[in-house]
Amino acid sequence: MTLKEISEKTGFSITTISRVMNRTGYVNEETYRKVMQAAEEGGYFQKKKNTVLNNNIVGVIVPDLSNPFFGAVIRGIKEVTETMHKEVVVMDTSEDFNQEKRALALMQSMKLCGLIITPISDCGQGGYEIEKMLTDLNVPVVLVDRDVKNSAFDGVFINNTQGAFEITSYLIQKGYARIAIISGPRYSKPGRERLKGYKNALEKYGITPDEKLFFEGDFSLESGYALAEKMLLQGDLPQAVFCCNNLMTMGCVKALAAHKVKIGKDIQVAGFDKLELIDQVMDLKIATVDRPTVEMGRAAAEILLQKPKLPESSVIRSGIRMDLMPKLSVYE
Repeated sequence: MTLKEISEKTGFSITTISRVMNRTGYVNEETYRKVMQAAEEGGYFQKKKNTVLNNNIVGVIVPDLSNPFFGAVIRGIKEVTETMHKEVVVMDTSEDFNQEKRALALMQSMKLCGLIITPISDCGQGGYEIEKMLTDLNVPVVLVDRDVKNSAFDGVFINNTQGAFEITSYLIQKGYARIAIISGPRYSKPGRERLKGYKNALEKYGITPDEKLFFEGDFSLESGYALAEKMLLQGDLPQAVFCCNNLMTMGCVKALAAHKVKIGKDIQVAGFDKLELIDQVMDLKIATVDRPTVEMGRAAAEILLQKPKLPESSVIRSGIRMDLMPKLSVYE
């Protein structure tokens, strides 16, 4: 069944039918119901699903391929797609909204069977634009790690608030009260949630938050380095610092080493996501929140590739359990 046939059956214009299908523009509830009923009865959605199943390309868009977290997620995706004879096309947006829009436009030109994406922002104008572009793809979409506010897309997420709460609580229980945080950007849901978990832990243990110990980064190594330097230049070194992703942890560690500040002696460091380079090459045992990254990729691919078989209205939210691996930071 085509949009023209739905138009002829319902008496509504093709423009109105398009608004309903693409969720753009206003239509009243009765019009929406009649159009959807006609489309369902005419097999419109089943035809779309069958078309999707005939395509063999899975699109993947991530914000930073240099981040080992996304490398592990992609490895998990490929473990599933290879068994189902699907090809994977990966694009990196470099945490840049304009590059994200270009990547989505390019993906729209391909015959995808579905898209797995970690969006840059989940709110504001950027979030609204990305939601519309994702909807306009007309293929199954699965979000990984970062959500799109008020959307109904499927997704694989971690409880960021709980993870940050537990790692901060761990530091407090070890006797550290003045704990700085290098957080992610507040336009990002993980950035906001990890900051919230940190603050929740301070509140639980009766520690008054100190705004001078809050540093907002952008999940890059460079921001971790720059903000750690800013923290050091303030004087009155905190007892510990919690870095809200692996690259910012690495940047912080580099800055501390450059200023000859000894981890485990002068300051403790904790991070979100384990970084093998720190543990194995630099021989630093840093407390971390360790996420099941490969499993997240597998789950996203499994959800994506089964979705065409599900009812059109199906929404799956896969809350994979986060594993916390606290280790006391020491300096040998």
